[in-house]
Formats: sequence, C-alpha cells, structure tokens
Amino acid sequence: MSSSVWIINLVVLGVVLEADLGRRKITWPRLARPVVVAGAIVIYYLTRTPAATRGGGLAFELALAALGIVLGLAAGLIFRVFRDKGARWSQAGSSLALLWIVVIGARIGFAEAAGHSRTLQVWLGTHHI
Repeated sequence: MSSSVWIINLVVLGVVLEADLGRRKITWPRLARPVVVAGAIVIYYLTRTPAATRGGGLAFELALAALGIVLGLAAGLIFRVFRDKGARWSQAGSSLALLWIVVIGARIGFAEAAGHSRTLQVWLGTHHI
C-alpha cells in the first residue's frame, strides 16, 4: 500500500476531528475546510483511478456510497448543533471521534487487504472491481 493512502486517510481524520470535536462556533471557514479537503482528495483519486463502469465495480462503489450515507447519518445523531446568544455552535465528543477512527481504520484496512490479500485480489478481479 502506498504512503499516499495513509496520508490521505490521516489528513481526513485530522481535519474532521480538529473541526468537530468539542464545542465549536460554526463559521464559513470551518464549513469550507472539509469541503475543500474532500474536493482535493476526489480530484486526486479521479485523476489516478479508472471509473468502475463494468462488472461489479459500479455496484460495489454504489454500495459503499450508501454505507457512507448511513455512517454520515449516524454521525449526525451524535453531533449536536445549537444556537446560543445568536451564534450557531456544534458540539461533539468521544463518540464522534470513535466513529471516525473506526471508519478511517476500516478504509486503511481495506486498502491494506487489497494490496496483500490474494483472496481479496482474486475476488476484486473476478468482479472487475
């Protein structure tokens, strides 16, 4: 597995935890930072990874996108947003940190397995993923 996979995943984890943990005032720069980071990562991957348009690749990517939506909704349930003295605030604690650590750990684990597990490589190849 290349170091870029580790770097990208750890940057995402760091940006999310820095932006969301604790009691934080919601500002435009705070909202823009994760969008900019995600946009840069999407561009990085799209320029280096072919689209999965045949076999089971597209279905696999759509299933993972659906899982991402479910995990995002779960994060929303443990992420509190409120108004105090006219300002908007958010508050998140260890539950959100744990969720993000598990998700990023799973992403790194899958990337590691895809690079080292012969069984997973055969399955991915068989399904054109």
